Amino acid sequence: MNKSHIRPSSDLHDNYDDIVKLVGQGNHVIITNNGVKETVVISIDELPELLTFQHKRYIKKALDEAKVKAADPNAKLFSFEEVMADLKEPREDMAANNEGESDIAQENETDEDDYSTLKSLYEFRDKFSDRIYYWQKFDDDFRTLFTSKLRENIEFGNDLWSALAGVRWYHNDDPNKTEWDMLCSSRGAGAYISTMLCYSDYLDWYLSDAPLGVVSDEIANAMAARGWRYED
Repeated sequence: MNKSHIRPSSDLHDNYDDIVKLVGQGNHVIITNNGVKETVVISIDELPELLTFQHKRYIKKALDEAKVKAADPNAKLFSFEEVMADLKEPREDMAANNEGESDIAQENETDEDDYSTLKSLYEFRDKFSDRIYYWQKFDDDFRTLFTSKLRENIEFGNDLWSALAGVRWYHNDDPNKTEWDMLCSSRGAGAYISTMLCYSDYLDWYLSDAPLGVVSDEIANAMAARGWRYED
């Protein structure tokens, strides 16, 4: 059974090896500062499990809140398929609004520049809905394909970083390659891989020697099977 040990902060300097040995045996070490419990040291192997637990607790809380709202007899419920279809396809009510904007502009003698601005906002909203859909799909596909291998072999993160940083990914459903492509900065790619591991820092990849914008055949072929292509 794991135990909790209490050590003063000075032990981090004077007896660090002892603390490492304790946490390596599955124990937790509580660090005190002037007699006040302040920090807990755990093994790096326990961190992913702890983060997963926290994530599940957050999801459970969100689901419990959603259940309360769903119990309201006046609540309007949507299926997952309905929500995703709504994000992917231009909404009919938006199209209707666009068609009616011309009449409204004429009736109210709206300035032409104001009308153009309003129309641009509707177009932006449609494109942003598409971006949300494709970003979610990219995220789901990328994590599903590569998370397990990354956690088994952390060096694989270099290949993933190279395939994300400065590389434009497009989906086959978007042959026109709109401006809403999947593009990560070097820093953003490092942060993304860190979330897949649950414990690393983006600097682990941002400052690595991995080449920028190089997609390996393994990653390219796996993503292509999910409908994704890329341009560096």
